[in-house]
Amino acid sequence: MPGIRSGRWDAWTEEFVASGAWRAEWVETARRGIRAAAALVVSNTELAREAKNFHPNVFVVPGGANVSDFSFRPEPSRTSSDPFRILMPGRCDDPTKGLHVFREAAALLVQRGYAVECCCTHPDPAWSKPPVRSLGWLTKEETAEAYSNAHIVVVPSVWDEPFGLVAVEAMAAGRPVVASRSGGLADIIVDGETGLLVPPGNPRCLAEAIARLLSDPDTRNSMGIAGRQRVEEHYDWHAVIREHYIPLLTGLAGK
Repeated sequence: MPGIRSGRWDAWTEEFVASGAWRAEWVETARRGIRAAAALVVSNTELAREAKNFHPNVFVVPGGANVSDFSFRPEPSRTSSDPFRILMPGRCDDPTKGLHVFREAAALLVQRGYAVECCCTHPDPAWSKPPVRSLGWLTKEETAEAYSNAHIVVVPSVWDEPFGLVAVEAMAAGRPVVASRSGGLADIIVDGETGLLVPPGNPRCLAEAIARLLSDPDTRNSMGIAGRQRVEEHYDWHAVIREHYIPLLTGLAGK
């Protein structure tokens, strides 16, 4: 559990303790439930590999987004003296999301002379640890605007994300994503096509990947276009229902 590993009391930890999942009898209850299930549904291929150790019938059903909530616009124009805007969205106060990794990577970029404006959505708008500052927790509409105002979006998670909704949202907005190669993020992002994947917890690799995109506007543009197309085809809720839920439920109903 992320909260246990980080020494924090958060929603994950509270759910873990309240459910009694730490008790030996809970494990047996979970095993009985799995054996009785017609199928197991998980959110990424990495989890599917693990789940197949417990059940022969495993389906990957990803999350999704309403693509229409995100405007597909060209990246913000800038002069040679304007900074590039790099955004880390999501629950940035959770240590598993990797804000500390982004901060170190941002510092490396500044040391190397890159003009960058690095922002995150830490829920405390007063939070600021240069060179990263917080935009505060944003509404849905404000989040969509923040994606459009960014040149690059980063998702530097240091745990295996079950899915990775913010990566889908950023791609829907037409922004290249630099993310950790783990969990659902490795399914969502096509490395070198819709963004770049880096080792989790490695600020140097994160900085290098960001720098690569900063120096190549054509690649940023092509990745943004490819990302939007990928979300429209596979992660819009209509596509998720069509590609996953209908075949799953139809197949199970026929058994």
